Amino acid sequence: MSGRALLEATDLVKRYRANGGLFGAARGARAVDGVSLAVRRGETFGLVGESGSGKSTTGRLLLGLEKTDSGSVSFDGAPLPAIDSVAWRRQRARMQMVFQDPPGSLDPRMTIREQLEEPLVIHGMGNKGARRERVEALLDAVGLGRELAARYPRQISGGQCQRVVIARAIATSPDLLVCDEPLSALDVSTQAQIASLLKDLQARIGMALVFISHDLRAVRQLSDHVAVMYLGRIVEEGNAQDIFDRPLHPYTKALVAAIPKFGDDHARPSLLESAPAPPHEATGCKFRSNCPLAAASCAATAPVLRSLRAGRKVACGVVSDETSEAA
Repeated sequence: MSGRALLEATDLVKRYRANGGLFGAARGARAVDGVSLAVRRGETFGLVGESGSGKSTTGRLLLGLEKTDSGSVSFDGAPLPAIDSVAWRRQRARMQMVFQDPPGSLDPRMTIREQLEEPLVIHGMGNKGARRERVEALLDAVGLGRELAARYPRQISGGQCQRVVIARAIATSPDLLVCDEPLSALDVSTQAQIASLLKDLQARIGMALVFISHDLRAVRQLSDHVAVMYLGRIVEEGNAQDIFDRPLHPYTKALVAAIPKFGDDHARPSLLESAPAPPHEATGCKFRSNCPLAAASCAATAPVLRSLRAGRKVACGVVSDETSEAA
């Protein structure tokens, strides 16, 4: 794994217009609020958080599928081209995404073969014979029989649909694959199979993988590096093993504590039960209403993500080098 960053995002901000109600004025809610991150070549970067944390929006911003309100993204040392420009469409061969809802990601009117050939045709890769061979190789790579090539999405299972979606995403041999909740629509046994498939493909192809999920067990299994998001901001970032074995931010601790343990049927108390304030109303630290460490200063100043000696980045006014070393 190279130390050079393949993808870098700096201070990404994305606002969505929020309804102010019958008499209230509409406001701009920040779905992504100053996110910066770097993904190295060959690395699996986990992006984790609850629903509404902004992780899926961040994934789309990283690929230029949505326009940022401010901030920048660079890929392989160059700024990301403007959305829908010729340069951006050309670069998409190197940057692909696996979206949520596998069946919904496929065209019901096209056969599996046609859908796997489509990115090759779009990017002008190979002649008809070469594309046919590539489709067969892709089906083999994701563990599907070649006879499925003639079928339509409605004729295969949800797990098979997800494998087809992954095969289509890697058809152009991308350097970066962003997977947005690739396991959430699958049953438990199929989740394990797809997670293993992604890990195997990442190792064999050598692509960087951004794995977006609320499933911390899957994130821990797949990721080298992890960033934890809360209400549009990264609150903790570091080596995956460190994040899960020794979480520092109170929100990360709450997420890790909520991971179900094998054979544990008892509900455990969680810091995540009360609803946070809407992003446009929150001042200071957005997690302070749920935080057992909150101090008066937490209401006045929003903490910034800063590096600690432990090799971790944490956005918390209470966590320090001393407290991190004692954790």
